[in-house]
Amino acid sequence: MFFRMVAFFVVTCFPAVPGAVAITFTNLYVFSADTFQGSQSVNGDGVGPVSLVLSGKTLYGTALAGGTYGYGTIFRIDTDGTHFTNLFNFNLGTYDPGTSTYPDSTGDTPNPGLLLVSNTLYGTTFYGGVHDAGSVFKINTDGSGFATLFSFAFTNGQQPASGLTLYNNTLYGTTAGGGTNQSGTLFSLSLPGYGFTDLHDFTNNEEPYGGVVVSSNLVYGFCRYGGPSLNGLVYRVGTGGDGFVHLLDFDGVNGWGSYGTPVLSGNTLFGVTYQGGTNGSGNVFRLDTDGSHYTNLFTFQAQGGANITGAYPYDMSGLVLSGDNLYGTASVGGTGGQGTVFALKTDGTGFNVFHSFQYSDGSQPHPLVLAAGTLYGATTYGFRGSSLGVGGIFALVLQPTLNLAWNNNHAVLSWNDPSFFLYHAASVAGNFTKIVGATTPYTNPVASSPEFFRLQSN
Repeated sequence: MFFRMVAFFVVTCFPAVPGAVAITFTNLYVFSADTFQGSQSVNGDGVGPVSLVLSGKTLYGTALAGGTYGYGTIFRIDTDGTHFTNLFNFNLGTYDPGTSTYPDSTGDTPNPGLLLVSNTLYGTTFYGGVHDAGSVFKINTDGSGFATLFSFAFTNGQQPASGLTLYNNTLYGTTAGGGTNQSGTLFSLSLPGYGFTDLHDFTNNEEPYGGVVVSSNLVYGFCRYGGPSLNGLVYRVGTGGDGFVHLLDFDGVNGWGSYGTPVLSGNTLFGVTYQGGTNGSGNVFRLDTDGSHYTNLFTFQAQGGANITGAYPYDMSGLVLSGDNLYGTASVGGTGGQGTVFALKTDGTGFNVFHSFQYSDGSQPHPLVLAAGTLYGATTYGFRGSSLGVGGIFALVLQPTLNLAWNNNHAVLSWNDPSFFLYHAASVAGNFTKIVGATTPYTNPVASSPEFFRLQSN
């Protein structure tokens, strides 16, 4: 979007960045049809993608099942949908009845929340590992160097359901079960892969399914159950496992059953609940890190034929926060019935559905990543007529919005995607140059001659 500014404050608006459209949905990759090998669903690339992480122009992810052995895969694909590569095939391994273990297991059912650190990917598996209670793994981005860093053994945790967070060279994560009280654990693992610590054992079947966020030596997370109403809670605990507190107990009306991972901005946590809210279909909320100022930002419509917002958001990898915009997914609902991608302002205004899925273009959207005005995501199912199918990778190209306001004879420009850069020129057809260091909001003095602005992705 261009703005012409003159001394008399006359403003002329022109179209956005040439060639940009409001929203463009593209299926980048559809996973191949699977067959059954015994009880396992196998194929060459994976079944049910649930994780994405971006590095440059390459996406890395995990699929729940499929691959050579049927226990899931790690893959990479370019952001234009080319050069798909199956980097690794998980294998539960061979059961040893003498020790009741799987000594050669590489894992089973890799979780959402893949973490990229330099050229190494870190993640967890829901099953597998030596005791078939889940594991922590690492692998290089070229597919080499796979290693199991830790195998859970029930007493220290069982069935991690989401990914990891890195803080001060230490990985933090949760398990949905196991531990002293069989209600899940919070754990840490020092890199490069030693020093496992069971930091906290949850009680009363609290079961943390999502990952955590860490800041200032404090860990924040959600539980899908627990609390006085057994509807879940928001917790905080020190990185050493000390000072565990409930910041918020969900009561159904303010949410119920969060599977999500918190997103932290300053002193504010953002998240979703899978159910609850006034319609029982989940909500988006915010909460200060001291437990105050809870706000229900948005309540999803009741699931059914009239639903257009989507319902039952998981967002196990967390909402995407960019500027004052939140992006997320709902697992079902929308006009196509198979889930939505939505956007929402951090103050609760401006809810918008960017895409509604139907089986022909995907079902149950899950993770999102944002770069240069494009949302990348995965659908766990879909693409097989009216059946569940195997899922795929998609892209949503978003149009950035450049806004102009006046303040003391200065023009203040702001835009809704910080990954875009501000350029200016003396004419619409002129040579636009980047304003180095310009971030939103950007204040510009009004000149005596016309000046034109636009956003570009690089």
